[in-house]
Amino acid sequence: MPRLVPRGPASLSSVTLGPAAPPPPATPSWSCTLGRLVSPGPCPRPYLVITEQPKQRGMRFRYECEGRSAGSILGESSTEASKTLPAIELRDCGGLREVEVTACLVWKDWPHRVHPHSLVGKDCTDGVCRVRLRPHVS
Repeated sequence: MPRLVPRGPASLSSVTLGPAAPPPPATPSWSCTLGRLVSPGPCPRPYLVITEQPKQRGMRFRYECEGRSAGSILGESSTEASKTLPAIELRDCGGLREVEVTACLVWKDWPHRVHPHSLVGKDCTDGVCRVRLRPHVS
């Protein structure tokens, strides 16, 4: 069974897909804890697809005092002529008004655990980024 190793006060323990406000009775909510997705009804379950993986070894580690001069994490299919970024698609979320996506860097090898390098940006705290999306608007 995969186990996440906590990192700071914003440790990643579960991911929840569902409306931010209390849902109307007919709207299902889904929950995913460490890879197990549970749906309360017969509706299709939302799922996430990584459409562009991050490029391997594309950047060197930067200390916090160096600032954000490292730039963006490039996508796997990036070339000198055409830059791409890692990308995801959230599918089968048509019945949801709002979705929160939580992301962090993890080791690719088993056991998967939070990577010591951190994501930084306006939606990130302690290396964990949380973004709220509205599927019918975003």
